Amino acid sequence: MFRFKQFTVVQDHAAMKVCTDACLFGALIETVNHQNILDIGTGTGLLALMMAQKNQNAVISAIEIDNEAVIDTKYNIENSPFSSKIELFHTSIQEFRQNKKYDCIISNPPFFQNNLKSPDLARNKALHNHSLTLSELAKIIGQLLEPGGDTWILLPPYEMSVFRAEIQNFGFAPNKKFVIKHAPSKAPFREICCFSRLNDGNCTAEVINIYESGQYSARFVELLKDYYLIF
Repeated sequence: MFRFKQFTVVQDHAAMKVCTDACLFGALIETVNHQNILDIGTGTGLLALMMAQKNQNAVISAIEIDNEAVIDTKYNIENSPFSSKIELFHTSIQEFRQNKKYDCIISNPPFFQNNLKSPDLARNKALHNHSLTLSELAKIIGQLLEPGGDTWILLPPYEMSVFRAEIQNFGFAPNKKFVIKHAPSKAPFREICCFSRLNDGNCTAEVINIYESGQYSARFVELLKDYYLIF
Protein backbone atom coordinates (compact mmCIF):
# COMPACT_ATOMS: atom_id res chain seq x y z
CA MET A 1 0.00 0.00 0.00
CA PHE A 2 1.25 3.47 -0.90
CA ARG A 3 -0.38 6.44 0.84
CA PHE A 4 -0.50 9.83 -0.83
CA LYS A 5 -1.90 13.05 0.61
CA GLN A 6 -5.33 12.72 -1.01
CA PHE A 7 -5.60 9.04 -1.98
CA THR A 8 -4.16 5.59 -1.31
CA VAL A 9 -2.88 3.06 -3.83
CA VAL A 10 -3.36 -0.60 -2.96
CA GLN A 11 -1.11 -2.79 -5.10
CA ASP A 12 -1.61 -6.36 -3.88
CA HIS A 13 -2.49 -7.78 -7.32
CA ALA A 14 -0.86 -5.52 -9.93
CA ALA A 15 2.45 -6.74 -11.34
CA MET A 16 3.87 -3.23 -11.60
CA LYS A 17 3.97 -1.36 -8.30
CA VAL A 18 4.10 2.36 -7.60
CA CYS A 19 7.54 3.65 -8.59
CA THR A 20 9.29 6.98 -8.29
CA ASP A 21 9.51 7.72 -12.01
CA ALA A 22 5.76 7.14 -12.47
CA CYS A 23 5.02 9.53 -9.59
CA LEU A 24 7.33 12.13 -11.13
CA PHE A 25 5.60 11.60 -14.48
CA GLY A 26 2.19 12.27 -12.96
CA ALA A 27 3.45 15.41 -11.25
CA LEU A 28 4.94 16.81 -14.47
CA ILE A 29 1.89 16.27 -16.71
CA GLU A 30 0.12 19.57 -17.38
CA THR A 31 -3.67 19.26 -17.39
CA VAL A 32 -4.93 22.78 -16.68
CA ASN A 33 -6.86 23.24 -19.93
CA HIS A 34 -7.87 19.62 -20.45
CA GLN A 35 -11.36 18.24 -19.95
CA ASN A 36 -11.12 14.65 -21.21
CA ILE A 37 -8.03 12.63 -20.28
CA LEU A 38 -7.24 9.09 -21.41
CA ASP A 39 -4.80 6.99 -19.37
CA ILE A 40 -3.58 4.03 -21.44
CA GLY A 41 -2.39 1.16 -19.24
CA THR A 42 -3.43 2.63 -15.91
CA GLY A 43 -2.03 -0.24 -13.81
CA THR A 44 -2.94 0.52 -10.19
CA GLY A 45 -4.70 3.72 -11.26
CA LEU A 46 -1.89 5.92 -9.94
CA LEU A 47 -1.72 8.34 -12.89
CA ALA A 48 -5.49 8.58 -13.23
CA LEU A 49 -5.76 9.49 -9.54
CA MET A 50 -2.98 12.07 -9.83
CA MET A 51 -4.72 13.64 -12.83
CA ALA A 52 -8.03 13.76 -10.95
CA GLN A 53 -6.34 15.47 -7.99
CA LYS A 54 -4.64 18.15 -10.05
CA ASN A 55 -7.61 18.86 -12.36
CA GLN A 56 -10.95 18.26 -10.71
CA ASN A 57 -12.81 19.59 -13.77
CA ALA A 58 -11.51 16.80 -15.97
CA VAL A 59 -13.06 13.41 -16.66
CA ILE A 60 -10.54 10.58 -16.88
CA SER A 61 -10.91 7.31 -18.80
CA ALA A 62 -8.52 4.68 -17.43
CA ILE A 63 -7.71 1.63 -19.59
CA GLU A 64 -6.22 -1.58 -18.20
CA ILE A 65 -6.00 -5.01 -19.83
CA ASP A 66 -4.62 -7.06 -16.94
CA ASN A 67 -7.19 -8.94 -14.83
CA GLU A 68 -5.18 -8.75 -11.62
CA ALA A 69 -4.27 -5.09 -11.95
CA VAL A 70 -7.93 -4.19 -12.48
CA ILE A 71 -8.77 -5.57 -9.03
CA ASP A 72 -6.45 -3.02 -7.45
CA THR A 73 -7.42 -0.21 -9.80
CA LYS A 74 -11.13 -0.62 -9.15
CA TYR A 75 -10.58 -0.58 -5.39
CA ASN A 76 -8.27 2.44 -5.55
CA ILE A 77 -10.66 4.49 -7.65
CA GLU A 78 -13.77 3.59 -5.66
CA ASN A 79 -12.08 4.43 -2.37
CA SER A 80 -10.68 7.77 -3.51
CA PRO A 81 -12.29 11.23 -3.36
CA PHE A 82 -12.25 11.22 -7.19
CA SER A 83 -14.37 8.16 -7.96
CA SER A 84 -16.97 10.21 -9.85
CA LYS A 85 -14.28 11.61 -12.15
CA ILE A 86 -12.59 8.37 -13.24
CA GLU A 87 -14.14 5.66 -15.40
CA LEU A 88 -12.28 2.34 -15.55
CA PHE A 89 -12.36 0.24 -18.72
CA HIS A 90 -11.16 -3.37 -18.46
CA THR A 91 -10.04 -3.88 -22.03
CA SER A 92 -7.09 -3.51 -24.35
CA ILE A 93 -6.63 -0.12 -25.95
CA GLN A 94 -6.88 -1.85 -29.34
CA GLU A 95 -10.44 -2.93 -28.49
CA PHE A 96 -11.43 0.27 -26.67
CA ARG A 97 -14.45 1.92 -28.28
CA GLN A 98 -15.67 5.39 -27.30
CA ASN A 99 -17.54 7.91 -29.43
CA LYS A 100 -15.31 10.79 -28.42
CA LYS A 101 -11.78 12.05 -28.67
CA TYR A 102 -9.53 13.22 -25.87
CA ASP A 103 -7.66 16.47 -25.38
CA CYS A 104 -4.97 14.73 -23.33
CA ILE A 105 -3.64 11.16 -23.58
CA ILE A 106 -1.10 9.87 -21.08
CA SER A 107 0.75 6.58 -21.00
CA ASN A 108 3.58 4.80 -19.23
CA PRO A 109 3.57 1.98 -21.79
CA PRO A 110 5.31 -1.41 -21.76
CA PHE A 111 8.81 -0.64 -22.86
CA PHE A 112 11.36 -3.44 -22.70
CA GLN A 113 11.27 -4.28 -26.38
CA ASN A 114 14.53 -6.19 -26.67
CA ASN A 115 15.29 -7.37 -23.13
CA LEU A 116 14.96 -10.96 -21.99
CA LYS A 117 11.58 -11.64 -20.43
CA SER A 118 11.25 -12.57 -16.78
CA PRO A 119 9.55 -15.78 -15.60
CA ASP A 120 6.73 -13.66 -14.15
CA LEU A 121 4.07 -13.58 -16.87
CA ALA A 122 2.12 -10.68 -15.35
CA ARG A 123 5.26 -8.59 -15.04
CA ASN A 124 6.14 -9.51 -18.62
CA LYS A 125 2.85 -8.11 -19.84
CA ALA A 126 3.41 -4.91 -17.88
CA LEU A 127 7.03 -4.44 -18.98
CA HIS A 128 7.22 -5.87 -22.49
CA ASN A 129 5.46 -4.53 -25.54
CA HIS A 130 4.08 -7.79 -26.94
CA SER A 131 0.55 -6.64 -25.96
CA LEU A 132 1.02 -3.03 -27.14
CA THR A 133 3.86 -2.04 -29.43
CA LEU A 134 5.15 1.52 -29.61
CA SER A 135 4.03 1.64 -33.22
CA GLU A 136 0.49 0.66 -32.22
CA LEU A 137 0.50 3.19 -29.40
CA ALA A 138 1.51 6.02 -31.74
CA LYS A 139 -1.23 5.09 -34.22
CA ILE A 140 -3.90 4.87 -31.50
CA ILE A 141 -2.92 8.25 -30.10
CA GLY A 142 -3.18 9.70 -33.58
CA GLN A 143 -6.73 8.35 -33.83
CA LEU A 144 -7.99 9.26 -30.35
CA LEU A 145 -6.37 12.64 -29.67
CA GLU A 146 -8.12 15.86 -30.65
CA PRO A 147 -6.19 17.98 -33.19
CA GLY A 148 -5.14 20.49 -30.53
CA GLY A 149 -4.51 17.94 -27.78
CA ASP A 150 -1.36 16.84 -25.98
CA THR A 151 0.03 13.38 -25.30
CA TRP A 152 2.45 12.71 -22.45
CA ILE A 153 4.67 9.61 -22.55
CA LEU A 154 7.17 8.05 -20.10
CA LEU A 155 9.84 5.74 -21.54
CA PRO A 156 13.55 4.90 -21.21
CA PRO A 157 15.75 7.00 -23.55
CA TYR A 158 16.19 4.42 -26.32
CA GLU A 159 12.51 3.47 -26.42
CA MET A 160 11.58 7.16 -26.42
CA SER A 161 13.69 7.66 -29.55
CA VAL A 162 11.81 4.78 -31.19
CA PHE A 163 8.45 6.18 -30.13
CA ARG A 164 9.37 9.68 -31.30
CA ALA A 165 10.08 8.35 -34.78
CA GLU A 166 6.78 6.45 -34.80
CA ILE A 167 4.56 9.32 -33.66
CA GLN A 168 6.18 11.75 -36.10
CA ASN A 169 4.51 9.67 -38.82
CA PHE A 170 1.19 10.99 -37.50
CA GLY A 171 2.18 14.65 -37.51
CA PHE A 172 3.38 14.95 -33.91
CA ALA A 173 6.50 16.65 -32.56
CA PRO A 174 7.76 17.02 -28.99
CA ASN A 175 7.26 20.38 -27.30
CA LYS A 176 8.51 19.46 -23.81
CA LYS A 177 11.17 16.98 -22.77
CA PHE A 178 12.30 16.00 -19.29
CA VAL A 179 15.41 13.86 -18.85
CA ILE A 180 15.27 11.94 -15.57
CA LYS A 181 18.38 10.88 -13.66
CA HIS A 182 18.74 9.21 -10.27
CA ALA A 183 21.54 11.66 -9.42
CA PRO A 184 23.74 14.21 -11.26
CA SER A 185 26.54 11.67 -11.79
CA LYS A 186 24.20 8.97 -13.14
CA ALA A 187 23.13 8.36 -16.73
CA PRO A 188 19.55 9.24 -17.69
CA PHE A 189 17.20 6.32 -17.14
CA ARG A 190 13.85 7.78 -18.18
CA GLU A 191 12.51 10.48 -20.49
CA ILE A 192 9.16 12.21 -20.23
CA CYS A 193 7.93 13.93 -23.37
CA CYS A 194 4.86 15.92 -24.32
CA PHE A 195 3.91 15.67 -28.01
CA SER A 196 1.41 17.70 -29.98
CA ARG A 197 0.47 18.42 -33.56
CA LEU A 198 0.32 22.17 -33.02
CA ASN A 199 3.73 23.51 -32.13
CA ASP A 200 6.36 25.80 -33.60
CA GLY A 201 9.09 23.18 -33.68
CA ASN A 202 10.67 24.36 -30.44
CA CYS A 203 11.06 21.84 -27.63
CA THR A 204 11.97 22.91 -24.11
CA ALA A 205 14.22 20.51 -22.22
CA GLU A 206 15.01 20.02 -18.54
CA VAL A 207 17.17 17.55 -16.65
CA ILE A 208 15.65 16.46 -13.33
CA ASN A 209 17.73 14.68 -10.72
CA ILE A 210 15.69 12.71 -8.21
CA TYR A 211 18.51 12.87 -5.65
CA GLU A 212 21.15 15.50 -5.03
CA SER A 213 23.71 15.36 -2.21
CA GLY A 214 22.17 12.17 -0.87
CA GLN A 215 18.63 13.49 -0.50
CA TYR A 216 15.63 14.31 -2.66
CA SER A 217 16.45 17.28 -4.90
CA ALA A 218 14.67 20.60 -4.41
CA ARG A 219 13.06 20.22 -7.85
CA PHE A 220 11.74 16.75 -7.00
CA VAL A 221 10.30 18.02 -3.70
CA GLU A 222 8.66 20.94 -5.49
CA LEU A 223 6.97 18.59 -7.96
CA LEU A 224 5.84 15.94 -5.46
CA LYS A 225 4.90 18.10 -2.47
CA ASP A 226 1.19 17.94 -3.32
CA TYR A 227 1.30 14.13 -3.32
CA TYR A 228 3.99 12.68 -1.03
CA LEU A 229 3.23 12.59 2.69
CA ILE A 230 6.90 13.15 3.57
CA PHE A 231 7.00 16.64 1.99
